[in-house]
Amino acid sequence: MNKKTDSLLFKLSILFVFFTILIMGITGILTYREQTRSYENECQERIQNVGRYLSSLMEADGEEFIAFQNYLIHHRDELSLPVSFSTDYREAKNRMISMLAEHYPGRTVGIDFSYEDLDAETARSFALYNYIYWTGVFEKARDEFGVIYTYYITPAEEPFHMYYVIDGVRMEKEDGSGDMIICFDVHEPPEKHEKMWEAWNTGIAPEGYDIYDDEYEYGNTYAYYTPLIIHNKKIGVIGAEIEIQNVNRKILKNSIRLGSEIGLIILLASTTLLLFIKRFYIDNLRSLQRNVGIFAETKDVTIAHTITRDIRHRNEITALSSQIAAMILELDTHMKNLLAARTELSVTREQMQVLGLQAERDALTGIRNRLAYDNEVNRIEYRMTVEGFTAFGIAMIDLNFLKRINDNYGHDKGNFAIKRICEITCRTFTHSPVFRLGGDEFVVILENEDYLNAETLVEQFRQTLRDISLNKSLSPWEQVSAAIGWTRFTPGKDEDVQSVFKRADSLMYENKTAMKAARTD
Repeated sequence: MNKKTDSLLFKLSILFVFFTILIMGITGILTYREQTRSYENECQERIQNVGRYLSSLMEADGEEFIAFQNYLIHHRDELSLPVSFSTDYREAKNRMISMLAEHYPGRTVGIDFSYEDLDAETARSFALYNYIYWTGVFEKARDEFGVIYTYYITPAEEPFHMYYVIDGVRMEKEDGSGDMIICFDVHEPPEKHEKMWEAWNTGIAPEGYDIYDDEYEYGNTYAYYTPLIIHNKKIGVIGAEIEIQNVNRKILKNSIRLGSEIGLIILLASTTLLLFIKRFYIDNLRSLQRNVGIFAETKDVTIAHTITRDIRHRNEITALSSQIAAMILELDTHMKNLLAARTELSVTREQMQVLGLQAERDALTGIRNRLAYDNEVNRIEYRMTVEGFTAFGIAMIDLNFLKRINDNYGHDKGNFAIKRICEITCRTFTHSPVFRLGGDEFVVILENEDYLNAETLVEQFRQTLRDISLNKSLSPWEQVSAAIGWTRFTPGKDEDVQSVFKRADSLMYENKTAMKAARTD
């Protein structure tokens, strides 16, 4: 081999090294940017979901949560819990229920009297139960959604101060008691907490995040805020934070590693090719050209084996031919893996749909829950706006004597009664969706044939309950009784689904009152 050939080989070597380094750099940069973008999108979706999830739970609690918040703010210095308290709220709940039964027999808080009318002892028990319960909800949401910090805040009396009503950081009092500070007041200047105050002032979840360097334990975090609106009134702000520094380091490390591995593979392949470039044969080159042309036309992967078989000498074409054959096989493997990944993605998407359906199911009865009802209301109101849809009605059903059954025979018998009245409702209104709003309340959205035959079906429902009441062979929890009120949407009178709901609810309570009067007579 003459010097001119050696010089060309040297230049080609320099060229390959240059391209190897360039590809390593570009691969590392692109990998870092792609992983960063993907992670940021994932983080944004995750913390938005936790805010929406907690907001829906708190909105469903309604007046009870508002009463709890008001009491906590005004009596926070009177309440005490150890820093290491358990979030198992069952004991606190049972204590509150016992106090309500003892101090207010036969009366229901929130219906017969307001939460503000509770005596001091019962109100304190009510507040401690709710504090333990909501702390557990927030901590569970934090763990399940993969964020590091969740909390709920509301503005204090002093400007730019926030009460941390529910907080993932348990701060111990300085008096040595081992108790934690409940509902502590923190100065949150708007220049450092722009999105926090924007969420409160506008009542709308803002775009973007507040960036914090947490002084306690979380390090650098992104904070996303969701306003809590109950009965069209701003109540507070839900916060969720996610840590990014460690992940950025991991992304950078992975990018460097991947770029180095790719560069090493390219460098090895290039070196192999350069070692054989000085010895080549035109027949092998033509054979390679012909086989590659066949593959380009037919996409037949077996051509890779033909290319390998046609190599008869150790030369520069050997490395090139081997690389092309391997590329064809790897491409085939990649396409198979891509198809498998697409199939797996489809299965995952189906599983997510199943989980979405489970989230809308009531655990006790198996029918749809309040979340599903809210979604159904949104669907109907969309049809009302777009299609002028009005052919629907609402029936409210309230199980009687549930508390008596629970107190006298146990909650398992109360659950039986709930499932029994649910079964009767579903069997009666077969063409309409039935929802359990919670406790002993059910709602039926009258549609299709049920809408047309509502009077008959309601009377059939009542007759079924009358027949059950006359069957003396049944146990008390089997002799279920319920009040029902129903109405149809009336154009010109009703503006939305809620107005129909309220009228049906009012009629249900009228029916319940009439049933009580009949029993008295």
